[in-house]
Amino acid sequence: MKYLIFALMLAMASLAFGWTNYTNQYVAKQVLLESYPQCIDQIKEGVLLPIANEPYDEVLGEPANLHCDTLMCPAFDPNYCTTESKTCASESKAGEVKSSAKGLCNCEQAKKLSEAITYFISKYNPMNLMINEKCGDEFDQAVEDAVKSGNETWSVEFQCSAPNRVFEYNSKKFNEMITSAASFAFAEAFSGSSPWFCYTLGASAHDEENGEEAVLKPDGAFCAKSSDCESGYCNNNVCCSGDVCCPVPGVKGYPCENGEVCSDKYTCIQVNLLNGAKCDDDAECISGNCKPGTKSSINRFCCAAGNEFCCASDDDCLSYEKCESNTCIEIKQEIEPEINESALTPEEQEEIKRETCISLSIIIFIAGSLYIWKRSYG
Repeated sequence: MKYLIFALMLAMASLAFGWTNYTNQYVAKQVLLESYPQCIDQIKEGVLLPIANEPYDEVLGEPANLHCDTLMCPAFDPNYCTTESKTCASESKAGEVKSSAKGLCNCEQAKKLSEAITYFISKYNPMNLMINEKCGDEFDQAVEDAVKSGNETWSVEFQCSAPNRVFEYNSKKFNEMITSAASFAFAEAFSGSSPWFCYTLGASAHDEENGEEAVLKPDGAFCAKSSDCESGYCNNNVCCSGDVCCPVPGVKGYPCENGEVCSDKYTCIQVNLLNGAKCDDDAECISGNCKPGTKSSINRFCCAAGNEFCCASDDDCLSYEKCESNTCIEIKQEIEPEINESALTPEEQEEIKRETCISLSIIIFIAGSLYIWKRSYG
C-alpha cells in the first residue's frame, strides 16, 4: 500500500513540477551538449533527479525546492522570482547543486549541471505558483508542443479562472530562459582548480604542462587566469577587455548588476531605457520606474516616476482606458452640449422644428396603429 501511495505522489510531482520533463531536457541539452557532446544520456538523467530526490510538499502541491517564496515573489511578475532578496528555493538549490559539480568531471559533471539547470529554470515558469490549477498543466503542455513543433517563433496564451488573468508565453521568452541558464551554468563555474576544469579547460593546462605554448583566448572565452586571454584580463572566468566580464551578450542578471546587460564586448554595461520601452527592473529605466500596464502583468514598460502603471500603447491598458504619456488613464466620456437655439440661424431653427414635428408624427402614428390593432384583435 505504501508503495502505491509513493508512486501516486511521484506521479503527482511529475505533473506538478513547473516545466514538463521534455522541456527541462530540451533546455539542458541546449546549454550543455556543446561542451559535453558525449553526455546526452547523463544530461537527460540529471533532469529527473530533482523530482526523484525532493520530498513532495503537499501544501505547495509540488516537490520541495522547485518553487519560489509566494510572499516575497509575486506569482505573475514578469521577473518571476528574480527579486532583490533572492527568495527562490529553486535558485538557492540550483547554486548548491552546481557547487557540488566542482568535484566531478566529464559526463558526471554534465549530469550534475543538468540537475542544477533544472532547479534554476523552474523560477521562469509563470505557472509555477498555480500548481493546483488545471491551467498550469495545460500551459506546460502547450509550451512542450510548441517546442516540439520546431517553429522558430511561437506563442501560447491562456485565460485562467483563478486568478482571472490572461497569461502569455512565447519563443522569445523561452530562448531568453535558455541563455540565462547557460550564463548560470558556466559563469563562475571554472575555479581553476582541478578537477572542476579538467574537461573544458584541460587542453590549455595540458599544453602548459608539456612546455607547449598555450593558445590565447579571445573575449568571451572561458578562462582560469588573465594570462589565458588575448586581452590579458580574466574576470568571472571570462576573457574581456576590463571591468566586469560576462559570458553571454544580451543577457541581464548575474554577473551583471540590476539595470545592466552583457554587451557584445562581453562586459556589463548600464541599460538606459526611455519611457515606453520594455523593461525588467526599475534600474533599467532613465526614469527609475518600470511597471506593467493594467491589462496584463506579463510585460513591463518605463514611464515617469510615481506612475503606478506604465504602457507603450492602448493595447497595454484596459478597454476603458488609453495609454497617454506612457501611463494608463481612464477615458472620459464626452457629454454632448445642449443646443442653444438662440444662437442658431432662422433656417437652422426651422429645420429643428420640422425634424421634431416629423418625429412626433411618426410616434403618434405608431401609437394609434397599436391602439386600433389592440381594439380590433385584443
